[in-house]
Amino acid sequence: MKTAAFVRQLSQCDAEAAKLPPLVDFQREVLPDLDKINARLRTLCGKINLLKIITPIHIDWSAPNPRFFYDQDLLNELGLLSPRLGELSSRLDNYTPDSHAADLYQWLLARRVAYLQKILLVAECVQNGDDERLADIYAQIFERQDQETLMAARYFLRHGGEIKTDNPAWLSQAQAYQLTQLSFDALAIKQFFTQALKFYGLENRYAVVITNKRQLITVSADQLDSRAIVYIPARRQLNGGDLLRLIAHEIETHVLDNLNREGLLRYLMPTNQAILYEGRAMASDVACGVGLLGRTQILIPKCLLITAIDAALRGANFAQTQGLVLETIKTCQLPVNNPLMLARQTAYRIFRGVSDPSRSSEAVFTKDQAYMTGWLLVDKLQKLGLDHYLDIGASQAEERVIILRHYRFDNSMLIYRRRDFVRTLAAELLSAAAEH
Repeated sequence: MKTAAFVRQLSQCDAEAAKLPPLVDFQREVLPDLDKINARLRTLCGKINLLKIITPIHIDWSAPNPRFFYDQDLLNELGLLSPRLGELSSRLDNYTPDSHAADLYQWLLARRVAYLQKILLVAECVQNGDDERLADIYAQIFERQDQETLMAARYFLRHGGEIKTDNPAWLSQAQAYQLTQLSFDALAIKQFFTQALKFYGLENRYAVVITNKRQLITVSADQLDSRAIVYIPARRQLNGGDLLRLIAHEIETHVLDNLNREGLLRYLMPTNQAILYEGRAMASDVACGVGLLGRTQILIPKCLLITAIDAALRGANFAQTQGLVLETIKTCQLPVNNPLMLARQTAYRIFRGVSDPSRSSEAVFTKDQAYMTGWLLVDKLQKLGLDHYLDIGASQAEERVIILRHYRFDNSMLIYRRRDFVRTLAAELLSAAAEH
C-alpha cells in the first residue's frame, strides 16, 4: 500500500472509530477452530525463517564478485513443510465465519499462510539457483522501491545534513558527546540488556546470551529454557550512545511492539512487517540518535542501502554496487571510518539469496529500504497525530486498515504503554560520565 493511501485511509478510520467495538473484543471472542490453526502456524513460523534461508553459510571473497554457499540441509528440510501449509490453507478455505471477529481472524490467518508459502518458494529458488524466479518472489514479499525514499536518501547524502523532522532527538549534542566517552564490553552490555528486560518484567520470557557466532546484537526466536534469546556478540563493544540506541531499538521497540501485538491480536505470527516495524525502530534510533553526529552515523548506512538497492534494481552486479557505494562515500565526503567494509556490507545485504552475484539480476533483497521508508512514514503520522495507531502491531499497512475498519483502538488497551527504561538509563550514564 502506498504511503499517501495509507495515511488517507488511516485518517478515515480515525474519524469513524467511535462507532466501532473495542479491539479487545476481538481478543476475547471464543474461536477454538481458528485458534488451533493459529497455534500450528506459530509452530511452523518458528521453523521457516527467511533470513536463515538467504544467509550464506560460507562466502568466497577471492574475486570482486563473491560466491555464496547456502545451507542445503536447511533447504531440504524446508521442502518437507509445504504440504503442512497446504493442509492449513484448505482448512481455512473450508471454514465459514459467523461473526465479524471470525471473518477478520480467518482473513489474517490466510495472509499468514500465504506469507509462509512465499518464504518456502524463496527457499526453493535459493536451492535451485533460480534468480529470475527469486526476483518475482522478493517483489511479492517486499514493496518495490519508493521514489520519495530514494530522493530523500540522495538529498541527505549529497548535503551531509539531517533529513528534516519535527521530532527532534531528546539528547543534546553536549550529552551525546559525554555518552560517547563511555565504553562497554559484551559482559556489561549483557547486564544492561538484562536490566531492561527486568524493568519490563520480561526476564522469564527472554534470556540474554553472549555468543561467538553472531556479529550483531539480535533478538532471536531461538529458545533457551523456553525463553527467546537476545544474542550479544562476544567481541562487541559499545559507547554509551549506541548502547541506549540499541536497547531502544531491540527491546523498547521490537520486543514491546511484538508483545503488544500478541496481547491484542490473539498471538498471531507476524507477516512481512518491514516498513512499519522497522520504521518505528528507525524513529527510535533517530529520537535517541545522540545529537547531529549520531543521527548522521545512523542515517548514512541506511541512505547508502537505498541508493545501492536502486543501482542493483537497474542492473548493477555485486562488484558494481559495491563500487557505487564507495564512490558515493568519496564524492559526498561522508564521515565513514572504513569505506570498503561498509560498501561490501551494503552490497552483501541486498544480494543475499542470489546464486551468482556477478550477474545482473532483479533478485534484490529490498527489505532494508524499510528503515528509511518506514521512518519517513512514521514521521508523517506523528505530524498528523495518528502515530498511536502504530501501536496495534499488525504487520502491514493493509492489515492495520482492515483491523481499524472492524474495531476501535486506543493506547489504553496496550499491555506496554510506557517505555521509560532507556531515558532512565541515559540519566544514570550521564551522571557516571560527569563523575569521570
